[in-house]
Amino acid sequence: MGIRFSVLASGSTGNAMVVDGGDGKVLIDAGLSAKKVDQLLKERGCRRRSWMRFW
Repeated sequence: MGIRFSVLASGSTGNAMVVDGGDGKVLIDAGLSAKKVDQLLKERGCRRRSWMRFW
């Protein structure tokens, strides 16, 4: 399996992307609220409990 990239949002209010390497996922967020990121992940079928947050 290769690496998959999914752009959650891109615009003047913020940007977010998910990088999926098969064994794990990385969320790259720049400017979106946590509530908005959670909403976008849910829309794409990602389960919240599968994520760890680093601030």
